[in-house]
Amino acid sequence: MLKALLLTCVLLLNLSSVWACSCVSENIPEKQKIAKAHAQAGLVFTGRLESVALVEKVDTLHLRSRTGADTVVTLRQQFRQYTFAMTRQLKGSPAGATVVVQTDGPGSSCGVSYRVGADFVVFAYAIDTAYSPRGTVRPVTPYFITGLCTRTKELRYTKAAELRQLRRLARQG
Repeated sequence: MLKALLLTCVLLLNLSSVWACSCVSENIPEKQKIAKAHAQAGLVFTGRLESVALVEKVDTLHLRSRTGADTVVTLRQQFRQYTFAMTRQLKGSPAGATVVVQTDGPGSSCGVSYRVGADFVVFAYAIDTAYSPRGTVRPVTPYFITGLCTRTKELRYTKAAELRQLRRLARQG
């Protein structure tokens, strides 16, 4: 019985990696999409991708069965960590000339794989809290994330009109 409970808990905790990632796009003009993405992002910049690393996060959960027996479950998640050399800041305040941005790791349908040496426009979102499977919230050291459903892309695929709009938005503050 305990093994079945443990297996069920592990499967439920990892369900988020089972679902395919799908991006929902609003039926609004492109200029409004750009403005909304800019407003929602904590950091927007252009920069050259300098390096990529795989980072593993390990969480340990203590689960208690109905009989009162304790079980320890260890969850491991991999993330890609990208380091960009910023060329132009368009929103937010990073810690320096380089910016570290994280995305879901290999095997995740929502993660992205970027080419080292390429120039990008990056829409990053600040994370400063973590949620446990039990619903508790805890503060974490702030970091930036991006993903498949953001406007982050190589500069060569970014339209000139989008860059002009982002520069205008940056001047407006």
